[in-house]
Amino acid sequence: MRLLESLRALEAVLVFYESPQRLVSALQDIASLLPFRKVAVCRELTKLHEEVVRGSAQELYEVFSERENAGSLKGEIVLVIDAPCEQEFISQKQEQEEDAQEIARRLLSEGTLTKKEIVSYLRRELGLSRNSAYDLVHNL
Repeated sequence: MRLLESLRALEAVLVFYESPQRLVSALQDIASLLPFRKVAVCRELTKLHEEVVRGSAQELYEVFSERENAGSLKGEIVLVIDAPCEQEFISQKQEQEEDAQEIARRLLSEGTLTKKEIVSYLRRELGLSRNSAYDLVHNL
């Protein structure tokens, strides 16, 4: 799960080798952390019984949890996670804005920093632009 969190911001396709015993929990983690991404589970690549199943992580979680319960989940598995889509960028930006607002509110309520210092803090720690940080602080 921590690995996925650290790779979440990458604008690239992610490819993992996963064991059949960990596949269902990996799909569950992907569904919770990266809900907008398309996923492919590739099983037994280059072999006679090659299989590729595509869909959302939630859909694949349901498919493969049934197979795991039936005991038919075997073989070498490659997990491919698509690059972020526009919807995911929008969602991440909203989360960042909400976090920044919460931090700014907390700092203002503590009263230890001036608005100018809070703007500087948000720029430095969260990477916000000067205008964004200024607007956020002065609109609270």
